[in-house]
Order: sequence, then C-alpha cells, then structure tokens
Amino acid sequence: MTYSVFNPEPSIPVVANVPHASSAIPDEVRDQFIISDQQLHEEQRLLVDWFTDELYAPIQRAGGCIVRHGVSRFVLDPERFEDDSQEVMAARGMGALYTHGCHRQEIRRQLSAAEREVMLAKYYRPYHAELISRVSKTIERFGRCFVIDCHSYP
Repeated sequence: MTYSVFNPEPSIPVVANVPHASSAIPDEVRDQFIISDQQLHEEQRLLVDWFTDELYAPIQRAGGCIVRHGVSRFVLDPERFEDDSQEVMAARGMGALYTHGCHRQEIRRQLSAAEREVMLAKYYRPYHAELISRVSKTIERFGRCFVIDCHSYP
C-alpha cells in the first residue's frame, strides 16, 4: 500500500494529512533517478518532513484520523497538482513527479507518458482517494471536518 491510515474511525472531526514524512523509494522506481544513492540521500535530508509522525501523533491520541503518504516526495509529491500545466512548481522540476532537486539539478530521467501514468495511478490517485474518503466519512459522522496539513520545518 502506498499510504497508511491511523485511527480510521475517529472520535473527533479531525483528519490529518501527512504527505512528506516518508523517505521510502521503492526498488522498482530507483532506476528512474540519475543521481547516486549519496546524492539522493542528501536531497532527502533536505526535503523530507522529518519527525512529522511524532509531531502530529497527538492528533491520533486525541481521536483524530491520520492519512500518511508512504513514499518519498521524490518518488511522487501528493501535494502537487497531477497536471503539470496547473502546477507552478513543475516549472522548477518539482511537480507531482520531481525531475530536479533542491539546487535545480536534474535528478530523474525523462519518463514516458505510460511511466508517468503508472506512477500517478499507483502513488497519487489512491492517496487522494483515501484522503477524500476519510474527510467525507468524517463529515458524514460529525457534520464537519477539520483538515490539518502536517509538515515540519527546518
């Protein structure tokens, strides 16, 4: 699964979105990256939202639901628009599928349209569907839902 849900039956009307906590890069996509493991590790060091699981754990303990993306934002960033023409960060190589790193250097080979579609179908759309489902179920149950977008900051 490309995401995790914690406390799927919340007792309070809160859904937390944790999109960038993971540093996981599945073996089947590692060959898309044209940088060394060390360079990729450095990119991850700079952009993963480290410790967001711990920072936002009180939401779950208080009874809220947490939806956590399961792969690194370098694999796919679920907080970008799926369509690069709508995503301002795509011009910097940081659309839904990152092609460039923190210093605007190329980090990923050009993906075919079919490869891009596979990535979106596997890592983007299921996460969004789950998040939308959790918010909808929370609204049905409580009549409202407070969504918290969970990040960490340097």
